[in-house]
Amino acid sequence: MEYKTRRGKIRVISFCTALFLVLGIWAVSATVKQVKYARIITASRQQALSDLGTYMDQIETSLTKGLYCSTEPMISSIASSLWRESTGAKTSLSHLGDEEIHLLGTYKFLSQVGDYTMYLNRKAAAGGEITSEEYENLKKFKEYAEKYSQQIDYMEELMYAGSLSFDDIDASLLDGDTPEIINFSDAATDSEKNISDYPTLIYDGPFSDNIDNKESELLKNEPEISREEAKKTAAAFLGTSVDSLEDAGEEKNNLPSYVFQMDGKSIAITKKGGYVRYMLSDHFSGEETMSAAEAIDQAKSFLEKIGYLNMRDSYYSISDGIAVINFAYYAGNVCCYTDLIKVGISLDNGDIVSFDATGYLINHKNREDLSTSADVVEQAKGSVSRMLTIKSWKNAIIPTDGGKEILTIEFLCESEDNSDVLVYINPETLEEEEILLLTYSDNGILTK
Repeated sequence: MEYKTRRGKIRVISFCTALFLVLGIWAVSATVKQVKYARIITASRQQALSDLGTYMDQIETSLTKGLYCSTEPMISSIASSLWRESTGAKTSLSHLGDEEIHLLGTYKFLSQVGDYTMYLNRKAAAGGEITSEEYENLKKFKEYAEKYSQQIDYMEELMYAGSLSFDDIDASLLDGDTPEIINFSDAATDSEKNISDYPTLIYDGPFSDNIDNKESELLKNEPEISREEAKKTAAAFLGTSVDSLEDAGEEKNNLPSYVFQMDGKSIAITKKGGYVRYMLSDHFSGEETMSAAEAIDQAKSFLEKIGYLNMRDSYYSISDGIAVINFAYYAGNVCCYTDLIKVGISLDNGDIVSFDATGYLINHKNREDLSTSADVVEQAKGSVSRMLTIKSWKNAIIPTDGGKEILTIEFLCESEDNSDVLVYINPETLEEEEILLLTYSDNGILTK
């Protein structure tokens, strides 16, 4: 019996020894894999920084050439090169990890470079001439490309010298003989500070600064309200008491607003006119008990209750149990896609969990009769591709890239593969202004 007990102890000891050995091997293996993965990530970011520098040099060269070209074919060639190079640079920027947030100025610069030159290309293709002011803008782009190149070259030099780290460094762990290590996040922040006087450009393009600074048509003549008045409006919208709201500062943009918070909700009230600009909630949706159609009806009833009439749903998307429905204002029978309100409905209980009236507050105004004659509609049908079958049409106001708006005829069409396509024809020029592809799924109706 004693023999069996001793043998049992030996088995337990052997088993434990084997277990610790296996766990040790597993831990070492996991550590090796983790180190290997970290090295791959670092190498990827090093390559991205190197590629970004190469693209920036190419952009500087192309902008220099752009200063000396004057014919439409060459302008088109330079614009295509800059668009391709700026897109490549932005892709490299996105591979630099979370620290890319410190290079927002660089991202904006790259976006404007590509878009501005394409704007000049469209202008030249239409027979327009590049003005001296526009050439000056190209010159400014070149100067800033040179500055950005110098900053990126500096970071590359640090990287190749082993003095740039893409990971957070704890200075207390470094001994006196260790060379100074600069974190990429800090270097990127310093780079942005060194190029802080970036010029404002006004032109007709999606990255034009005048979009962010567009004045509200609806609120420009409205009186300014006090914070206390705004708090009352916020409380009424949320169905709570004024005392339950906490002040959360102000937003100083093209729609200056007072901001309040309560129980995971944030709400902004415009200083002019006292409109609810947005409301956001951290609500987590449970099991879905409502359909998309029921959520749309719920959202529409809510808009009518708070005073938004003549709003019709256009598209919606569902994510994590939340349906976000886009509503456009209708001026008579004309759909004003510019006057947009988004309402988020939780599909577990029908609660309003988000609200965004920014598009409506910026663009809404009294519009004249916008109807299009039957003759013009018939002419516009001729501008629709023969590969499409027209199913229906309506007048629609759509936003331009530069933040303006234009009246169009929206044709809902069916393609040869039974897909739905929206074609927008300018009733004055009979040219296509936009083409959108409709996509349908269980998660919504969207366009691309």
